[in-house]
Amino acid sequence: MNPVDAPETDPPAGDAEQTTHTGHGNIHRDSPAHYGRGNQILFQGVSPEDASRFEFGDDGLPRLRRRRRRVAGDRLGVLRRRFVAPPGLDEENQRRYLDTHGALVLLGRQGDGLRTAAHMLLVPGGQENDHDVREDLTSEEEVPRLDVEELRKGERLLLDLTRNGTPLTDGVLGGLEALRDQARKVGSWLVVLLDRRDEARVPAELRDHVVRLGRPSPIAVLARHLDSRDVPGFFPRYVPEAVREWAGHASMGELEEFARRVERVYQDRDRAGRVTEWLDAALEVGGERLLEPLEKATGRGRAILFAASLLEQAPVERLSSAVERLLPMIASPENETPPLERHHFRKELVDLGLEVGEDRRIRFERIGQASAIRNELWDAYPWLHGVFDDWADTCVRDPELLPVDRDRVTERWTGQVLRVDRPYQVFARIEEWSRRTSRGGNHAPQAAVALATALQDARHGRFARHQIYRWARNRRLPRRFAQVLIAVCVQELVTEYPEQALVRLHLFADHEEAEVARTARTELLELAQDRSFHRRALRRLSNRLRERDEKIDQWLFRELTRPEFLLRGSPGRSIDPGLLGWVGEGLVLLLIREPSMTRSYGELWAGRSEQFMEILVRASSRAGTLSSLYTTALRLPRGASGPEELRIRRRERELLLRRIDEAQGVHLAGAPTAPQKENE
Repeated sequence: MNPVDAPETDPPAGDAEQTTHTGHGNIHRDSPAHYGRGNQILFQGVSPEDASRFEFGDDGLPRLRRRRRRVAGDRLGVLRRRFVAPPGLDEENQRRYLDTHGALVLLGRQGDGLRTAAHMLLVPGGQENDHDVREDLTSEEEVPRLDVEELRKGERLLLDLTRNGTPLTDGVLGGLEALRDQARKVGSWLVVLLDRRDEARVPAELRDHVVRLGRPSPIAVLARHLDSRDVPGFFPRYVPEAVREWAGHASMGELEEFARRVERVYQDRDRAGRVTEWLDAALEVGGERLLEPLEKATGRGRAILFAASLLEQAPVERLSSAVERLLPMIASPENETPPLERHHFRKELVDLGLEVGEDRRIRFERIGQASAIRNELWDAYPWLHGVFDDWADTCVRDPELLPVDRDRVTERWTGQVLRVDRPYQVFARIEEWSRRTSRGGNHAPQAAVALATALQDARHGRFARHQIYRWARNRRLPRRFAQVLIAVCVQELVTEYPEQALVRLHLFADHEEAEVARTARTELLELAQDRSFHRRALRRLSNRLRERDEKIDQWLFRELTRPEFLLRGSPGRSIDPGLLGWVGEGLVLLLIREPSMTRSYGELWAGRSEQFMEILVRASSRAGTLSSLYTTALRLPRGASGPEELRIRRRERELLLRRIDEAQGVHLAGAPTAPQKENE
């Protein structure tokens, strides 16, 4: 069997733009993913406004994927277009320093774009798809330690020891100098990130390698972000004073979010007006007025405002229903007024500063008002947090609420629970929603939204990533729950942490349930269409083949060493030199364990790449399988369709036989020798 021809139950690799279909039945174009049975159709009539951020079938398997995933190379390209170099960063000179000394320690303040600066330093502009930044330098244990595998020439290493990154333990600090020295010896680059408040903890051996980075110009950063979003008319000298003052204290992440809000205002106003007006609206000048509705509201009014703050943009009817569910939960006195004599609900909304649009969806009058009211009420009534949790759950289970509205409730609720430091409550709901179906449908999409929101949280993101890792290690994790975690890894985690997404998907690829394993394998191969992710995967698999004997590692290695991955679709194109070492080492280990793969690789690669055939001969020699490769070479002319192809195949055979002879030392000994006996 061809080494990269998988059994029928295993997923095939797809092209970068093709759809993925691992179930049974027909697949219709434009349907991004299908893992179940039967035909898959993307219903073009589904409005994006009504679509959930994640889509799963009743069986818990992913169905539709509307957002294009973005992995390392693409993400770094976007960052480069929006990047403004901070004071202290001199990319050209500091790369030369890395060539000489192997490492730099970047010191900066949280929120000043330290991690982005490190990526830009490690990957020069225009080379985003030619390099991957390796960040898996510490173990996944509760108390991290440096866990660096063998380094290779040219590797780009990033170790984030800021307060939002890896904890700054003595064990990690104690291993930094050895890691730097190793990087220097093999020609790798290591960049360590440290919060400026921790400067005193820099090991003595590394203090000569410290670079202190300042804060990039916030107005210049904002200009880059707005330009990348095609918002016109921004000139730094005309920035409103209120915006300038706010930007002076904002983090780089807040500036990015502000640019996103400006873009939304610009689009909501049909691109009419001036940029200063869009900036003012996005900043919400006069923000002290955002809480005015709360100051005037009674108990019922506050309940309406609270419900609206989580259900903003939902239909007015669904808000009314949600309010009626909330009132008894907060022990509000029962309203004994006959229904038709009660206050006009729409008038109540208007009095509270809420609008009902022509689409019957409710909105606050001012941008950001919902968020401000939500924060205020959550802070004002901590003893009601559990009630708020249960009420939000009733919204997620509301069968009349559209998927997009359930997603909004989930994201807003998750943000509040994390803001008050209750991450375990979020994880408990994620598990519950992943496993549960009800009359309201499948709640796996909301579990995925909650987890994606936790991953993006500045304080709890690392905790969420580690929690996914703990879940992924359970090979008996229920199928529906596992599929949620896989979807989040593929759609969210891979964007900022591709190395960690790879580790978790690799664990799921060996899940006891075939459907889960098949999904994870398919997603891994699809992500590997990105060159940087492919390099990461081959490095990991080559190391794993050295450390253990697992069928999943062998299967994935065979798939990822197909010509379409190594040659990227061009028969005349050479293999990326950065891959050759990982391919060569992994191939030896694979052939030792699976000698029959020698013939399959020979048949697949003959005539495609002299580089690979040279690697294959060396690997076969070390694995003791040259006899299989020799007999494969003798059969190569078979199957030729004409004289020209026959001539080419004979030439390929002669080249391969010559390499085998050289590997056996025939050209030195002067007499032919029999091929080595193949391993049993």
